[in-house]
Amino acid sequence: YRKGLVFAFNFSPSNSLTNVLVPVPHDADYTVALCSDDAKYGGNDLVAHMTYPAKKFDGQNYIELYIPARTAIVLEEGEIRPEPVAEEVVENK
Repeated sequence: YRKGLVFAFNFSPSNSLTNVLVPVPHDADYTVALCSDDAKYGGNDLVAHMTYPAKKFDGQNYIELYIPARTAIVLEEGEIRPEPVAEEVVENK
């Protein structure tokens, strides 16, 4: 992660990775800015150019990606969602 961009690489020559949880620093939506698997770069167009929303597991934000073999993906971070405010518990006496 650098300056609002997330970088994901799969250097394997033959093993594509499905349902990869990539940690991200913020609760935001991420969109594909560049993918080496796009047809214009000689790839197979297997990566969907869509919005990937952050999901929270065990207090950490993740995005779930499919990363084909021999592929680099750069995702751009969208607007960061504010953290939910914890409600204060008031006891009746």
